[in-house]
Amino acid sequence: MSHEVNAMGELCPMPVVKAKNALEQLAPGETLAVLVDNQVAVSNLERLARSQGGEFSVAAQQGGGFRVTIVKTEQKTPSLPQAASL
Repeated sequence: MSHEVNAMGELCPMPVVKAKNALEQLAPGETLAVLVDNQVAVSNLERLARSQGGEFSVAAQQGGGFRVTIVKTEQKTPSLPQAASL
């Protein structure tokens, strides 16, 4: 399933905040498209996607702006160090 957030005309951090909130509602494998109109937002959304282990892509839109696509993946659970045997 695909979801979309329109953040055209909004300055950071709002596109990232909206994307993060939307990603929290998605199940692994679902896709979020975020529409933005500046390169700073694209860079910040890429950082968000990478920090959450998501897949990231961007495409320039005809008429201006960018369509950032993030595919939510399974959240990687950090492994805990093994306790030493006594």
